[in-house]
Amino acid sequence: MADTTPDLPIDISGNTASIATDYLYVNGVSAAAAHAQLVKMMWGTSGEAYRVSQSTPLPVNIYSTNPSTRLGITGTISGAVTVTNTGTTGSFVYVKGSTGYQLPVTGNVQGVTNGVLVGITGTVTVAQPIIIGGAGSTGVTIQPVAITGGRYLRSTTDTVSVTGSVSISGGRYLNAVTDTVSVLGSDLGGKVLTKMYDSSGATLNSTSNALNVYLTNAGFTATVNIGAVVGVTNSASGPLYVVGVTNGYPVTVKGENGNAVEVTATTPLNVNVSNEVNIDDAAIVNALTLDTNPLIGKLTTINTNTAVLSSIKTDITNGNLRAKISEITRPKTVSSGSKNITPSTTQVATNVPLLVGVTIKASSANTDAVYIGGANLLTNSTDGYPLEAGESLYIECSNVNSLYARSVTGTQILSYIGS
Repeated sequence: MADTTPDLPIDISGNTASIATDYLYVNGVSAAAAHAQLVKMMWGTSGEAYRVSQSTPLPVNIYSTNPSTRLGITGTISGAVTVTNTGTTGSFVYVKGSTGYQLPVTGNVQGVTNGVLVGITGTVTVAQPIIIGGAGSTGVTIQPVAITGGRYLRSTTDTVSVTGSVSISGGRYLNAVTDTVSVLGSDLGGKVLTKMYDSSGATLNSTSNALNVYLTNAGFTATVNIGAVVGVTNSASGPLYVVGVTNGYPVTVKGENGNAVEVTATTPLNVNVSNEVNIDDAAIVNALTLDTNPLIGKLTTINTNTAVLSSIKTDITNGNLRAKISEITRPKTVSSGSKNITPSTTQVATNVPLLVGVTIKASSANTDAVYIGGANLLTNSTDGYPLEAGESLYIECSNVNSLYARSVTGTQILSYIGS
């Protein structure tokens, strides 16, 4: 019977050793099962050997026998790797770097006639001249474009000079109907910053050197917002003239005090009249001189009915003036109320208007006297009229708020009624 254990014992002078094997089916046939020895690989030239490890990996050359088949490599490749295309003309090798790493390429990178364009994505750094040419031509050497400064160009500080001829061929003329040309400003938008100069070369601005616009045989319409108050300032060169137009509306000047124009002066004005004043207004003159006018008639009536004034003056002087009272108007409302009075002086009521007077009464349940007085009770606590419990007082006044009160001790009740 065959030995099916994984390792084979070897007799070595009385001792035993195990050779690592793997017992398996040969070509998938169980009848042909056998031991397959496990061997550790080494490599090197004649006279040397290196164990295969991470520090001394096994050198491998990868070849494809079919030019149309791509060889896939996974994992990490370190060191220099030479990729050689051994296929027929027209085959190609895919070269692709991983995200975040640059893939250096030296030599010629080119496509084939009628083939697919070589596409490049991501960031491309050109450090050497580029040869551009068709298949079979020597090409034209183009120097790389260098960008220095590490920032965007600014229209205020940077300049770009273009020298030589710039030609465009192979295109077509632009059509004003279907084609557009975009001109971008410094903000990469639709604003293009420009400067305008006058005939002397000075820059136009909004202060000392503004742009003059002339209108010839044309008018314009403008909407102007004017505030409710508009000030007019006159220069010191002369007076400010305010005039109207012929057959137009008169200019009305009004003051702020009943539309009267106020006249002020830094020094007193002489308003004394030393000579005669002539009044040229016919209406005023007629009202003062003609007997047919109401003013003269009224003055005449007053002048003829003044005899009684002398006797009235005599009666007043001698104290003989007599009067007859035909009616007394009584108040139409009666006001009443009550208030708790403490030792702190306070008003009896806030606002109670009166026509005749008011009666004040201390409650019969009070335990101490209450002082009644005017506002002077605020500064002098004894300057008042005392009311004992149950007593009352009538006072003639126009408003209850003119009366003040305070108690000697404790909280007492004070009531009032008036008209």
